[in-house]
Amino acid sequence: MKKVLAAFAVLLAAAALSGCMRHYSDAEYQKVIDEVSYKYNVTLKVDLDGNYNITPDQLRAHLEAVAMEARQAA
Repeated sequence: MKKVLAAFAVLLAAAALSGCMRHYSDAEYQKVIDEVSYKYNVTLKVDLDGNYNITPDQLRAHLEAVAMEARQAA
C-alpha cells in the first residue's frame, strides 16, 4: 500500500510540473474524491495543497488505480 501511495504522489508531482491548466473548483476535486471513495468503499484523503495542476479526470484515474491496487493487496 505504501508503494502505491508513493507512486500516486509521484504522479501528482508530475502532473503539477506539466504546466498550467484551467482552474477547477475545490468542489469539483472533492466530488471526484467522494465518488471514488464511495465506489471502492475506501477512505481517500488527497492534499493538493492548492496546487491544482491536475484535472479532475486525471485525479479520478489516479485515485481509481490506487483504490484497485489497495483492493488487490488486501
